[in-house]
Amino acid sequence: MKTCLLITLMICLALPGGMAADGLPPAGEDTALTDAYFDDAVFVGDSVLKQLARYRMEQQQRGRPLLGEARFLSAAKYTLYAASLNGTTKKVRLRFQGRDVTLVEGLRLMEAGKVFVMLGLNDHAGNRLEVDIARYGRTIDNVREALPGITFVALSITPVARSGQSKTLTQRNLDAFNQALEALCQEKGVAFLNLAPHLKDDRGYLNLDYSNDKWVHLNDKGLQTVVEALRSFAREQQAQAAVQAQEDGRP
Repeated sequence: MKTCLLITLMICLALPGGMAADGLPPAGEDTALTDAYFDDAVFVGDSVLKQLARYRMEQQQRGRPLLGEARFLSAAKYTLYAASLNGTTKKVRLRFQGRDVTLVEGLRLMEAGKVFVMLGLNDHAGNRLEVDIARYGRTIDNVREALPGITFVALSITPVARSGQSKTLTQRNLDAFNQALEALCQEKGVAFLNLAPHLKDDRGYLNLDYSNDKWVHLNDKGLQTVVEALRSFAREQQAQAAVQAQEDGRP
């Protein structure tokens, strides 16, 4: 088994002190070094990551840059099934510079050094757990085979509101999927970042304080919580890299 790069961040995400009136960190907060970790990152996902892309752009316009030079390759209703295919599906496709691309093609064209993947909500992940995990495994394998030097980070699926559940989209299924995804990442030696606990209420569902539709989508407060989890991950990776460089005698 490959060396496990599994990272499950369960730290409390208290936002920094001195909040601005809108509840977000002040514009002058020094996070540039942390956010530089994302300069070569591409975020792949569905409408939740499209929300994050929109939020990032709005914050930059307000003088609050975040996540460095990260880019997004996402589409509303994009599925894990589609990502696992080598070719494009006739349903929802990724687009880059005006043309349809597969996940691998998009990452190659964008010269991604890191890829953060959040997929499964549109598949109602966990409803067919073995199938979903097999598709995720193929997605990891396809990306790493085509782009051997890339850093692959699997992001957990974010929670669903209790009232937003359906017969196949349930928090119980999502929890089972995230648990199985964590194990898959350990097996394959890729990083796993568990965002879900930071967004849950005390009953284990999406905290409505973080929701904009009482379903699965996030408001700005929820998106900022995701950003802080990503920054915590980046700090840990940067600290590990610094220790390794010191051990190797590198400057």
